[in-house]
Amino acid sequence: MRLLTHNMLHSAHKRGVTKGYPLNVEVEKTEIVKQEMNEMFLKNRIPKLDWNCFIVGCKSVGINDIPLTFDNNLLNNRQFLEK
Repeated sequence: MRLLTHNMLHSAHKRGVTKGYPLNVEVEKTEIVKQEMNEMFLKNRIPKLDWNCFIVGCKSVGINDIPLTFDNNLLNNRQFLEK
């Protein structure tokens, strides 16, 4: 699952759940699939992320070099966008 997708998922519709966000990620296997970067998509989507949730998702899959706070300058950092 892509971390951008994880950022949009919630379980608030489940009976008895009062706070269904962010969902926990339990990793059994990771696989990195190289693909062409869609820079415009990322520049439009990243500012809409719940950044704290994104950090939780990143850490749960072993990505620990993401900045703890979002800064718009990250959108001009190609190395960050390619992660």
